[in-house]
Amino acid sequence: MTANSGRRVSLSDGENPFNDVMNSTITEFGSQSFVRQPEHVNNLGYDADVFDLSPALSGGARSLSFRFTGESQGHFLGVLFVQTDARR
Repeated sequence: MTANSGRRVSLSDGENPFNDVMNSTITEFGSQSFVRQPEHVNNLGYDADVFDLSPALSGGARSLSFRFTGESQGHFLGVLFVQTDARR
């Protein structure tokens, strides 16, 4: 992911290491605080995570770019959803 300033910020957290973010987990801010039913070891190829984007944001920025590079490992991005609270 690249912010407007041009600096690159890799998305990762405790449940999603930077070298394996697409690891078939469902997490929110690095925590899996719910019980899945059925509770498989992984999600059979499905991955849905919520990350804190604040390290990539800077005051006065007008854009935010995302770069996904998992195709060589057989990962394909189906949906990218971004929600932010942009206050002045």
